[in-house]
Amino acid sequence: MELFFRSGSPIGTARVHVDGARRFVTVQPSCGKCGGMGVGPWRQDGGRCYQCGGCGVLPARNEKVYDAEALAKLRATQAKRDATKAAKQAAAEAAAQAKVDAAAEQFNAANPGLIDWVRAKRGGFFESIAEQFAKRGTLSDAQVTALVRIREQDAARAAQGTESQHVGVVGDRHRLVLRVRLVRSFESMYGLIWLHVCEDEGGNVVVYKGSKELAARGETVTVDATVAEHGEREGVRQTIVKRPKIVAA
Repeated sequence: MELFFRSGSPIGTARVHVDGARRFVTVQPSCGKCGGMGVGPWRQDGGRCYQCGGCGVLPARNEKVYDAEALAKLRATQAKRDATKAAKQAAAEAAAQAKVDAAAEQFNAANPGLIDWVRAKRGGFFESIAEQFAKRGTLSDAQVTALVRIREQDAARAAQGTESQHVGVVGDRHRLVLRVRLVRSFESMYGLIWLHVCEDEGGNVVVYKGSKELAARGETVTVDATVAEHGEREGVRQTIVKRPKIVAA
């Protein structure tokens, strides 16, 4: 009669021990840490394997063996357990999704059109918000407040015809007249760094981050600068510039 391990592998010529209705064989597996060599690329103890102590094998253990009929029953029982577990998991996921859907319906009723507006926007900020909403079906009060503010700003810019556009050609140098809206400075490994968020004469957002202070908040400055990148932040197009040189007005 052929016997098998639980994995389905035949036991081959291994000696079978019988303990009542239980049949087993004694196995002594090779060490998986050193691959049965007893040594490895370790500095301590001359490279001796710390898992097996240098002998290349692990302690002997008894493993149950089964005939074909018993193994088939064991696998059928395991398949039933797996199916039950999968059904419970599917039911739990369906219940969780129903909860998310209910929360989303309630949120959309309280904030009509907000999520559709978020999904239509471009940029990592809005993509992150949309992913959070898909998972939770709702957003925090702070997130809603921020989104409403941005949407109102978008509407105001659109009404005034001053929605920010990209300026110039990436790589080219341009003369820009900028009004500084925000200035921040911070220490870095390269020294003091200045961040300027500005608007040009057309209301387009221009950002400079570097070692040079251009002007104080509220002031206007004329610079020659190289367009480094055309980007977008929170749905607002912005032009990133570098190497600005202040030009006398």
